[in-house]
Amino acid sequence: MHDNLLIMFVKYPRPGYVKSRLAFKLGDIEATRVYRSVTENLISAIVQPSKDACYEIAVTYSPAEAAQEMRAWLGSGLQLIAQSGANLGERMQKAFSDGFSRGYKNIIIIGSDCPAVTNELIISALEKLKSHDVVIGPAYDGGYYLIGLCRSEPKLFAGIDWSTELVLKQTIERCTALHRSYVLLPELRDIDRIEDLAYYRGLGMIL
Repeated sequence: MHDNLLIMFVKYPRPGYVKSRLAFKLGDIEATRVYRSVTENLISAIVQPSKDACYEIAVTYSPAEAAQEMRAWLGSGLQLIAQSGANLGERMQKAFSDGFSRGYKNIIIIGSDCPAVTNELIISALEKLKSHDVVIGPAYDGGYYLIGLCRSEPKLFAGIDWSTELVLKQTIERCTALHRSYVLLPELRDIDRIEDLAYYRGLGMIL
C-alpha cells in the first residue's frame, strides 16, 4: 500500500446527468459523449503511469446505484467507491475522511473534466504536500480542478458556494482562517462550456 491516494470524482455518463451547460449548446447526447471521452482519456493518462508512481488510484462515483454500470464502463481494475453526501463539499470531505481512515498519508482529489491533468502534475502536488497543509489547482472558472490534503480538514468544505466562481476564493479564505498553509498549482480549464471545449480542441485534443 502506498502512502498516497489519488481520488477521481466521476459521474456515470447518462444523457441529462452530466455537463448541463455544455448540453445547452451541444445537446445531451453529444455533451455526454464529450464527458465520457474526457474521463476515459484522463484515466488512461494517469492509470498506467501510476503503476510506477508513488500513489494509488480510486474512482468515487455518482449516482450511488450505478455500481454495475461503472464496472462495465471502467472495468474492475480500479477501486470503485460510491459517493455519499448532500453536496459536493460533503462528498469530498467523506472521501478524504475515508481515505485517511484507511491509512493513507496524503490524498488528492481531482474531477474528471480537466484534460490537462497529468501524472507529472499529480506527483508535483504530492511533493508540495510535504511542506504545505493544502494544495489547490485553480480552475479558470473560479473553482478548482484539484485539492490535496495531508490530514482531514472538515471545516475546509463547509459553507462554500459550490458550483460558483467563489469556490477558490472562499477555500483560500478558509485555509487562512484555519491557519493552514496552502500552495497553488498552475491554473487550468475544466470543460464546462463550449468555449472550454473549443480551447482544448484548439490544442489538438480530440474530444
